[in-house]
Amino acid sequence: MRIEIHCPSTVRASEECLIRAVLFNDSYVPVDISRNAFIGPDVEDPSATGAPRPSSVEPTFGGPDQPLTLHPFSFYGRQRSFTGLSPGEITVTARYRGLQGEPEISATQRIHVQP
Repeated sequence: MRIEIHCPSTVRASEECLIRAVLFNDSYVPVDISRNAFIGPDVEDPSATGAPRPSSVEPTFGGPDQPLTLHPFSFYGRQRSFTGLSPGEITVTARYRGLQGEPEISATQRIHVQP
């Protein structure tokens, strides 16, 4: 299994930035996952108020588990839009906290935000 992040390499600070994070089952066997264990896409860039931006999670995050079976070569993901990004380099992250002792996997991309 792997995580892919789809985002532009450059965006203007005044523009909306669409970012997609995808958990991809690239194996030949079905894999059971938890929707609540997939976090992202997140940007490491403070909001206009200086507070950290909230994590992108399922509405049921912190509640009962939301199991899902990813069949071979299928995916699960989410898309978020971000506005008001600070000029400079920002980091986009996504991670999956594996079930029952499985290792955590993650992905990172960088976006150059132009003034």
